[in-house]
Amino acid sequence: MDIENLLISKSDNHHYIKKYIKFIEGCKNKNFGNIGYMELHHILPKAKTLFPEYINLVTHNWNGIYLTAKQHIIAHIILSKIFPESQLMALECMLGCYNANTNPNSLSGRKIPSKYDLNYIAKLRQKRGQSRIGKSTYLDKDGNKYFLKNDDSLIKELDLVGNNKGKVFSEQQRKNLSDYIF
Repeated sequence: MDIENLLISKSDNHHYIKKYIKFIEGCKNKNFGNIGYMELHHILPKAKTLFPEYINLVTHNWNGIYLTAKQHIIAHIILSKIFPESQLMALECMLGCYNANTNPNSLSGRKIPSKYDLNYIAKLRQKRGQSRIGKSTYLDKDGNKYFLKNDDSLIKELDLVGNNKGKVFSEQQRKNLSDYIF
């Protein structure tokens, strides 16, 4: 599959597309045979506005790659430069945007490589707007999603839970995700 041309079909940011392709290819070579902690990454983002047709990695196994936690964050930093509108949320979630009020096992404190300072993340968050502050995604018993203010009365009325509730990470996973040093 010609991943580069597929990415170009959705973005004209050729500079970062080339960096992303080079990064992914380098990770494939570097990670070959790695049996340590790895995270599965969709090379073509599965966002509804990008490449949802390639979400199934059984059918499209070429679209998946295992990356270290650090590599996974870097991949999403590059993707946020290619697709700033749609990939910012994925990056924010990876950096600790989990709702600790609804999921005490949430991951927090993941570090970003020092060359990507917090000013970059702050600028991306401003670009996306302040509309998410004080809000979270909640689920009902049927799995329907609601994006509500954290004090909305519907949460109790409909017996909603945070969409991360119940996700449990082992101590080793938490260590792998938050304690590495760049």
